[in-house]
Amino acid sequence: MQQVPLTFGVPWELYNYPHCLIFKSRHSPVTLHFCNFIPWVLLGVLTFPCCVQCLIFKVGVLGPWNCDPVYSKAFPEVAAKLAVGRINEDFSLDLGCKLEFVILQEACQTSKALTTFVYYEKTVDAFIGPANPGYCDAASLLAKNWDKAVFSWACINYELDQIKGYPTFARTLPSPTRVLFMVLKHFRWANIGIVSSNEDIWMDTAGKVANSLRSQGLPVGIVASVGINETEMESTLRQIQAAGEIKGKSILYNTV
Repeated sequence: MQQVPLTFGVPWELYNYPHCLIFKSRHSPVTLHFCNFIPWVLLGVLTFPCCVQCLIFKVGVLGPWNCDPVYSKAFPEVAAKLAVGRINEDFSLDLGCKLEFVILQEACQTSKALTTFVYYEKTVDAFIGPANPGYCDAASLLAKNWDKAVFSWACINYELDQIKGYPTFARTLPSPTRVLFMVLKHFRWANIGIVSSNEDIWMDTAGKVANSLRSQGLPVGIVASVGINETEMESTLRQIQAAGEIKGKSILYNTV
């Protein structure tokens, strides 16, 4: 989830007046720091309880590397190659097996992404991903049945933190919605709006963010996409106006 600088707000107690908008775009800071955390994720994969001693252990790096213009610039193959090389050459780890990686493509449409994920059961021994929060729950349940670890930086659903329900799932970063909630609480801002871009992956992300914030007691006044034409954009603006008086805006636009 993209962290958006918030430069406006209202008292936390004013739950009936939405004043804060969070605009989500296709930019993701995670892709910019992909090389920084992937070695630790791969190492964590090998120490996960479901990982057994083997000759070769394959890790699938799952993401929309072909269909999303932002993720396509993350260079996952380069990052994974560097990380795997460092881990395999570090004899102090004594992993008992050789680590290899496979770049797995994730469709930008949630339904197609889940369908593709099912066919990856026999391809790898563990997953780094998915990048689409829309099917994280289903993917984690499948991985549980396969007894394969899932390490994701993008999954938002708070229910995934329940170890009994999702024993093979682990986060590589703190829950982004919890971080956002704490920021909003610190500045005593309440009643927010979430506006996403039109891609399936980001519309699902917006919905998951809204559900997570609502589960923590924060009202979300509006969840909408910007639209693909002038008519739809005007409709979104009318929805924002209907949600209440807006005293501040934070707008992000895609430069890709």
